[in-house]
Amino acid sequence: MVEELRAAHRKIEAVRGSGECPDGLVTATVDGRGELLALDLDPRIYREHDTRALGARILAAVGEANADARRQVAAVADLIRPR
Repeated sequence: MVEELRAAHRKIEAVRGSGECPDGLVTATVDGRGELLALDLDPRIYREHDTRALGARILAAVGEANADARRQVAAVADLIRPR
């Protein structure tokens, strides 16, 4: 059981969730704890000077990335749950 937990912990540490805003101009990557690892901005984003829209795009991308990471972590947790 201890080795199963260690293996699950390693899998969770390896989780990388990704997400993008609806228009695809912002992409985010988070780890299994939801910490932001990368934030990529498409150069086309600089054509618009609306900081609120940029903030909303970033939040949407990070939210999607966190949802993806949560799904992956939940899948790992399902593997170690007692039946």
